[in-house]
Amino acid sequence: MNARTKSIGIIVGTLLVGALLGGVVVGTISRDRVTERERIVRPGGFVEHMRHVVRPTSDEQWEQIRPVFERVGARHRAILDGARAGLAASFDSMLVELKDRLEPEQLERLREEHKRMQSGEGGPPGMHGPHGRPGRHRHGPPAGGPPPDGGPPPDDE
Repeated sequence: MNARTKSIGIIVGTLLVGALLGGVVVGTISRDRVTERERIVRPGGFVEHMRHVVRPTSDEQWEQIRPVFERVGARHRAILDGARAGLAASFDSMLVELKDRLEPEQLERLREEHKRMQSGEGGPPGMHGPHGRPGRHRHGPPAGGPPPDGGPPPDDE
């Protein structure tokens, strides 16, 4: 093996190791963010998160402010539950509307995607790939093309 081949091998190896380490770091950060969001959304999670953020100076102060966090946390849960129900109803309406326009396999893929989205693995276009992992597949129109809702294309910046 000559010096040029060794150099190329070292460069390629370094790039591969860097890509692998970058992927691990991004995956860890993403997982931690999702875990944090899930912890805040669960019952009592918002209150505990706010307690951690505020860091009450005494038990008396905590007892004074806790009811506010509890009330707002309950309101947030109700908003999220309502939004989830509205999104599910909207998705169901879409399936009814598309029923006669899609093949059975296409409808099944939509139903599976809906299940994934409800479980927290799915997401908005461009956020998740075919298996719910970020960055694996880009959904949506090509850059500069019209959005899927038929509106005007985005302004070029």
